Amino acid sequence: MQPKPLRNRWPVLVAISRASQFGKKSPPILAVSQFDPKVYIKKEMKPETFENALEIAKHAADWLREKGATRILLFGSLADGAFTPKKSDIDLYFEGLSDKEALGAAGYLLDAFGEDSIDPIPAQFCSPRFKATIIAEGVTV
Repeated sequence: MQPKPLRNRWPVLVAISRASQFGKKSPPILAVSQFDPKVYIKKEMKPETFENALEIAKHAADWLREKGATRILLFGSLADGAFTPKKSDIDLYFEGLSDKEALGAAGYLLDAFGEDSIDPIPAQFCSPRFKATIIAEGVTV
């Protein structure tokens, strides 16, 4: 059975639903992104391990660089060592994209990894105070 696109605007993201293989209606269980088909992220789930969260952050940062982001910083619990598996999310700040590109990139990352897994923060939509804190405390990915 061929995976179906989750949304028409993100054709590289496909959803696989075990239940749909048997004719039952249910939301997608797994999402596979263009980053690495071996990395399966449960939609709307927090990363299960520190290593899993770090791998997601690296994949997301690589993708943002390909799209033209010039600075990508990891901040929050994953950056400061207070990451709690299954409870913490990945906070990722990025610069260098136009407003339209930044919103598209943030939307893609949220679709690819789930709104509860990653929190992409485009620079142009940060308050100056929050931006200064992120730059001071963030870690380059």
